[in-house]
Amino acid sequence: MRILVQHHALATFFVIGQQVLRDPDIIRQEVKDHMEIGNHTFSHMNLAKHSYAQIVSDLSQANQAIKDVTGHPPTLLRTPYGTYNPTVLRAAQELHLRVIMWSWTEDTRDWANPGVEAIVSRVVSHIQPGDIVLFHDGGSDRSQTIAALPIILKDLALRGYRFVTVSQLLTQAQMH
Repeated sequence: MRILVQHHALATFFVIGQQVLRDPDIIRQEVKDHMEIGNHTFSHMNLAKHSYAQIVSDLSQANQAIKDVTGHPPTLLRTPYGTYNPTVLRAAQELHLRVIMWSWTEDTRDWANPGVEAIVSRVVSHIQPGDIVLFHDGGSDRSQTIAALPIILKDLALRGYRFVTVSQLLTQAQMH
């Protein structure tokens, strides 16, 4: 997060409820730094493979964990693996969660540790105004992501890009 703050960049962190419970101080710091917190399920399950009741239960648990730490429930959901179906969408709507997808050309695939240059290239070579770039902050060694981020932020800032939360991006899109 320090890198984002240093580059005057805001971001939306889609967090796993179990991780929120394990380390709430990270979430508190994200909020303090004006980052947005979204739901990424409680247990990182593939929602499209579960029943409506299981989906609602998992998302509700994550919502509650986030609310307990931040003081308010999330309004955004990024589904694990980008999978969804009508049942997932109905559950999200029931819980007042707007489903958010990243821009398909902007998946850094950083979870696979492809190298700093590959991560940078995947972002800067395809970026378009309004794109949502997908990075990961957990799951394995994130040192490549951490090394790539300042390079990406500097390059895009020089091209005139601003870095906002998903909610800010959606608000701007509605105004145009």
